[in-house]
Amino acid sequence: MSAGEIIRLVENEGCSLEAMNGRLKITQGERLDPSLVEWVKKNKAEIVAVLNRDKEAQGIGFLVGLYGSIYMQSLGKRSHVYLEDMSEWWELRRETYTETASYSKILAKGTFPDVLQRASSYFNYIKGVSA
Repeated sequence: MSAGEIIRLVENEGCSLEAMNGRLKITQGERLDPSLVEWVKKNKAEIVAVLNRDKEAQGIGFLVGLYGSIYMQSLGKRSHVYLEDMSEWWELRRETYTETASYSKILAKGTFPDVLQRASSYFNYIKGVSA
């Protein structure tokens, strides 16, 4: 089970996980089944990494689509930017939709920090153009 799946299961039980200074805090953890608590403990490092990655992506304006692996940002009615874990690399992609077709352009590929930095620069560029 992946860290993202564990986070989703915890939230489905009405609890939440928060990473703070390398520690993992479970809010209302007494609600959790003991076997799920064991999964959380066994996968703590990966869960903390996913939560930190989610927080970084949210910090530049992305919404979390799937914990730790898909983030999205709307640029308007018909244009969206996605940041996605492609297993061996991260991909930043803009998709534009018209009434007759959709277009996709890869803006960057690489490590998460590199592609996140590219996304931040792209969002700043878009803000500057539309101002």
